[in-house]
Amino acid sequence: MPKKNDSQRHGNKGRYRGKPRRTRITPGADRSLKNIFKTIGVPEPEPFTPDPFQLEALAATEEGDCLVTAPTGAGKTWIA
Repeated sequence: MPKKNDSQRHGNKGRYRGKPRRTRITPGADRSLKNIFKTIGVPEPEPFTPDPFQLEALAATEEGDCLVTAPTGAGKTWIA
């Protein structure tokens, strides 16, 4: 049995005509989101209070290396 080429294998029946189209992407925020962003607002400023795990990790670095594991967004960067 002869080997199938890509167009036969994927059911294109030889209709492939060159490179696929590329979608042009423009950097920046989606303009349709501006109205949504306006409704969100900005939180009131308040002093930062570290979580207990952050203080514990900071204290651990006084004695040597420290590996901190916590979920994304928990505040690991503040320790660094």
